[in-house]
Amino acid sequence: MNQLENNHLRHIALEVLLTDVKSISYDGRKIRKFAQAVSPTLFADIIKHLEKRIITRFSLYTLLTLCNKSRDSSRSLKSFLDEHKMYAINDINELEKICLKILEENPKQIDRYKTNPKKALEQLHTNICKKYPGRIHDDLVNDLFKRLLDKRT
Repeated sequence: MNQLENNHLRHIALEVLLTDVKSISYDGRKIRKFAQAVSPTLFADIIKHLEKRIITRFSLYTLLTLCNKSRDSSRSLKSFLDEHKMYAINDINELEKICLKILEENPKQIDRYKTNPKKALEQLHTNICKKYPGRIHDDLVNDLFKRLLDKRT
C-alpha cells in the first residue's frame, strides 16, 4: 500500500470517527490535519482501546484533539492516557461506590426518580460526568443508577 492510499484510509477512518463524535464538525482540511497527526499505530491502538472499553467515546474526542495539537505522531497512546488520566472506570465495584456517593449527594433525585425517572437519571448522569469527565461509560452508569434506584423505591 503506498503512502497516498494509507493517508486516504486514515482520512476515511478518522472522518467516520469524527462524525460519530457529534460535537466535532470539521471541514475537509481539518480532517486531513488530524489524519497527518495520528500515526497508523496510534490510531489502531485508539480503536483497540475503544473496543475494549479502556477509553470512552468522550476520551476519543479528547485524544484526537490532543494528537492534533501535539503534532507528535511518535507518542504512544499510553503516554497520552497517563498524562491526561483518561482511562475509563470499568470496575463495577468502583462504579457502584461512585454512584452511591452521587446518590447520597443528591437525595432530591432519588425522590424525583419515583415521578420522573428519565429526568432524575439525566441529572445523576450529569453529576457523575462532571466529577469524572471522560472516564464514565454511559451505559454502565445508567444501568447501575437504575438498579440502585429501583432497590430504594
